[in-house]
Amino acid sequence: MQETDTQNPIPPVNVRKIRFGLGLTRVDFANQFLLSVEDVRAWEDGEREPSGWHRSYLALIHHNPALVRDAVRRQIASVTVQSVRPRPALRIVK
Repeated sequence: MQETDTQNPIPPVNVRKIRFGLGLTRVDFANQFLLSVEDVRAWEDGEREPSGWHRSYLALIHHNPALVRDAVRRQIASVTVQSVRPRPALRIVK
């Protein structure tokens, strides 16, 4: 019988299986889904387990990678647009 994590009801995820299913390298997987390459490596090598938030995110990637990719692209685009907007000039009041 498998023990459940009372702190995190989301079942463990197999990161390597998810990544292989998408046909991605560790670097590509991390870049496409805004994850740390080091985290992906540690999860796959069994050094660490993904946190609750990461488990949820990885489960979503597994079930609907296109949705997550689209959301990531939209987020990156909105940050990029915001960062290149000209800032109002400062007025020096004497």
